[in-house]
Amino acid sequence: MQPIKEVTPHLLRYVLPDDCSEEDKDMNPIAAMEVVESFKSGKAVEIRNAVISGPLTLKSVTVEGEITIERTKIRDPVDCSYATFKQVLSLKQSTFETDVNFTN
Repeated sequence: MQPIKEVTPHLLRYVLPDDCSEEDKDMNPIAAMEVVESFKSGKAVEIRNAVISGPLTLKSVTVEGEITIERTKIRDPVDCSYATFKQVLSLKQSTFETDVNFTN
């Protein structure tokens, strides 16, 4: 099982198949730092059916790109305090395993 990964100057896409087992997802996480850097650089981000590992820190960041994180498990703390999302942020059917901060 290989994730579909596409990285361009304008896009980060990381998608695992719908029939992927939880074990396979856990063995193929995407690094939170890669996601954060994509947010900060203005890329659109599409992550589906995956696991994000590592702290996802966007404190006071302005996020320009459209963000889709669906059916994804986020293992570590998320800090989006005072972040500004200029486009759609979709977290449909995603789960957070620890603390999340969306204070504004």
